[in-house]
Amino acid sequence: MTRLAEVEAHLTTMGELLDIVGAMRSLASMRVQEAHRALPDIRRYAETMRRRAGARTGSAGGLGPSDGDSPRRRARDDPAFDGGALWPDRPRGPSQS
Repeated sequence: MTRLAEVEAHLTTMGELLDIVGAMRSLASMRVQEAHRALPDIRRYAETMRRRAGARTGSAGGLGPSDGDSPRRRARDDPAFDGGALWPDRPRGPSQS
């Protein structure tokens, strides 16, 4: 293959690569726009859940240490949390042995 043919093949490949990158950017842009459109609904949902959790626990601010849901308790009750230094005698799961 001559040098000219190599350069032409490289230019063709680079053009195809630029087309792919352009398509990926377009898809990413559409997903960002969709996320921005969904964000107000997500925030309304989160606020509703915060208020309902607060009503169930009797606290105005929702979940927190004052209503017995401390970060340590949540960590202790989370099956994915192995305890580390907080609970050294706690059995570890199969993936953490």
